[in-house]
Amino acid sequence: MRKLIDVRAAFDRVENTGKILRIDRTGTTFPKGGHFQGVQVMGGWPNRILLTSSSRSQAYLVTCRLEPFAGKQGGVERVTSLSQTPLDHAGGFQRLARFIAIGVEDDRCRRASDIQFWQTRGAKPPRLLDDLTISRSGKKNVSTAGAVGIATVGERTLLAVSTWHSETIDFYRAVGNPFLDRTRRFRLWRTWCKRGADKSDWIDRNFGNYQQLSLVADQADQLFMIAFNRSSGGKDFMDLYTVDLRSSTPPSKMLRKIAKKHMICKSGADLSKAAGIFVRSRRKLLVYAAKGTSGDNKTGTTITLNCFSAN
Repeated sequence: MRKLIDVRAAFDRVENTGKILRIDRTGTTFPKGGHFQGVQVMGGWPNRILLTSSSRSQAYLVTCRLEPFAGKQGGVERVTSLSQTPLDHAGGFQRLARFIAIGVEDDRCRRASDIQFWQTRGAKPPRLLDDLTISRSGKKNVSTAGAVGIATVGERTLLAVSTWHSETIDFYRAVGNPFLDRTRRFRLWRTWCKRGADKSDWIDRNFGNYQQLSLVADQADQLFMIAFNRSSGGKDFMDLYTVDLRSSTPPSKMLRKIAKKHMICKSGADLSKAAGIFVRSRRKLLVYAAKGTSGDNKTGTTITLNCFSAN
């Protein structure tokens, strides 16, 4: 992923009203139940959009090809199974270069999850890097993986794993690039807890039940987190946090909320269902959101997304 010159400025440039994007899925059968959970965009031509989804039987990934198709802006290219019950709940995810990091969890017992890493290969099916999988189990709610963010900062690769309703965020790190050197494994570094967090210098004291979070760094290697939420009043928000990676900073002060933006979704898209960012250039990022469902799992015809462009 490109590094932004100024993350706050790029955040401010994102337009707050979405433009509708429709993907044709006629004839594609999805597993029954659940809803879309995350959105990521692959650059190049043709562009591709990836969506994670939960269901009653499996977590899965939908790859969509973006070009005119059946009178719409794109079409479904393939459906990839990620994991089976009990890990049938895929969460928000993020792309880093040719790789994606995805959390799959047991959303019934809420005591187990895996962090998976997949290599995306253009028109070819994605490939699971199963030797890098991080298996998690333990206490209820804080062993899940509802959203995963990934970024490189300096000589390290950082991973953020948000648990049930973002009660905690576990930060993992690897020295170097674990995708190129498989001896460079992710290790749990520290955990930020919503309860007990120091919010004294936040712009407000709200920390949402985020279903999607993304990490992005600037060219000075300052790390930021962008998170998406729908309020109890039905309004969609995009929130911006700085992430303090200094070892001298206590976990309670790792996150600082510095900005938020009210986003207006159209045609049923919802930032609490599926969302994600795409760093388009060193100065601009785009935001995507999806409607949670696309009709019946067998007869549905349209995946609806919103694209929030940058001015």
